Amino acid sequence: MPRFWMVRAGEGGRLVSEFENANCVAIGWKEIGDISQVQSLDEVKVKISKGYPGDHPSKAANATAMVWKFKAEMSIGDDVVTYDPTQRKYLVGTIKSDYIFDEKILSDYNQIRKVKWLGKVSRNNLTASAKN
Repeated sequence: MPRFWMVRAGEGGRLVSEFENANCVAIGWKEIGDISQVQSLDEVKVKISKGYPGDHPSKAANATAMVWKFKAEMSIGDDVVTYDPTQRKYLVGTIKSDYIFDEKILSDYNQIRKVKWLGKVSRNNLTASAKN
């Protein structure tokens, strides 16, 4: 059964247009490099600790969980949304690829999932429970 994912588009939604134009969602953690061959949460944890050695353990644990979900738990066919606070709109789409590492699509956001964008939904049109 398809799942529903929220991928934040950077501070203030600054990457929403880039996500839309590149037909993707992406996350950072550039210093961990390509995790295509990573097979476990523990391997992601090692990559995070090596790439970001100064991070507080709770920050590293949070990053590990987010990266693992993006790489291993998201699936083709899952629904995805990102939010643009400047327009008060959600960009809604469907995941169309497995995990990709690509340094050319979005400069500092190399962990990629291709997306077919379906449209935008105004936050003003949603119920309180939908917003949450």
